[in-house]
Amino acid sequence: MYIQRFWSKVAFIAAVIVGYFGLGLVMRFLDVPFATAATARGIALVMAVIAGGRLFRGRDEATGSRPWWKMTARPFLSGALFVLSFLSTLICFGSFVHIWSGSSQIDSFLIGSVTGVLTAITLLYGLSFFKLMRAKRHLRNISNGSAD
Repeated sequence: MYIQRFWSKVAFIAAVIVGYFGLGLVMRFLDVPFATAATARGIALVMAVIAGGRLFRGRDEATGSRPWWKMTARPFLSGALFVLSFLSTLICFGSFVHIWSGSSQIDSFLIGSVTGVLTAITLLYGLSFFKLMRAKRHLRNISNGSAD
């Protein structure tokens, strides 16, 4: 099963958001320790991003398997997601440093765990973008008759 339609992608993302907050509510209801809950939610979010990268397909993209590192149909989208997640990570890291310097351990752990999750997502998108650009350059070199 691959997701190619826009509204199906929106539904997947909405389900991930609802599931993310639902997991938090369930863990709070069960009185799960904060560090465990934050770690579990971070892992769930990274897994959802990986699943989205595996399931989402462009309109003109084949529905067969794609290379493990490819997360989007077009290099521009990979680059845009990489830049967006990188900026989010920088903002979150700045917040972590600001809060860590004069706040409670709970606040610093919360922002620190979010920073860790965003860093993982940024690395995934960055790897996807740079591998896609390298593969594109390699194919261009082959078509021009020069091997890389």
